Amino acid sequence: MQTNGNLVFYHIAVPTGFQYSPYWAYNTSTPNSFLFFNVSGSIDLVSPTGAFMTTLTSSTTYPTSDFYHRGTLDHDGVFRHYVHPRPSAAGGAAAEWVVIDFKPTDICQSLITSLGGGACGHNSYCGYDVKQMVACQGPLGYSWVDPNKTYMGCKPDFTMPSCISGVWSEGFQMVRVENLDFWGEDYEQFNPMGEAECMQQCLDDCFCAASIHDGISNCWKKKLPFSNGRIGSYVDRIAFIEVGVNKDI
Repeated sequence: MQTNGNLVFYHIAVPTGFQYSPYWAYNTSTPNSFLFFNVSGSIDLVSPTGAFMTTLTSSTTYPTSDFYHRGTLDHDGVFRHYVHPRPSAAGGAAAEWVVIDFKPTDICQSLITSLGGGACGHNSYCGYDVKQMVACQGPLGYSWVDPNKTYMGCKPDFTMPSCISGVWSEGFQMVRVENLDFWGEDYEQFNPMGEAECMQQCLDDCFCAASIHDGISNCWKKKLPFSNGRIGSYVDRIAFIEVGVNKDI
């Protein structure tokens, strides 16, 4: 909550406090305003005098008389509003904390930066599970840097090709993944170019770790580490990722 009255979410470079560009902002502009957890079940932005300005999250259909409420800025950068039935409302049934509102609405698309690895770290990509919670995923042939902290990204489980050897494509193959993109950090672009040639261009290039095709005529080459990975039906890209031939695909 900034002194200028704007509520802003920043990605911070640990262990320093260096702030990347904001990935979400409410764009309010009343100095010294603050957040207020209302007894009605909404989290509001109010003026210094306490006057209502706007609502951040709301769950008025879950009255506080029957439900516990909490707001959490979770490790994936999403602010979530949870509810949990009180014992009197649960009636003995199994209960759990349930998300009823959150900001931003799509962290995979919102947390795209020119620095850092994105929502899921380097060489990984951001998607969602059946509960619409962030589920980081890694390419075939890659493994987590820390399985308990998937947002730290992935590392290749094979030695990347060397430009010193004569034929660097030997021992490697390309894995095709639809609806996957790693935004930014391209070092080459071709147009017009088809999918097959886009894939081969990367395989024949000792600097290339992946190529991205837009399904029309554009092709981009990428080096490691990959950044800002995201996967989903809204991503109109096809990724070709280079892996060792001994990796199961």
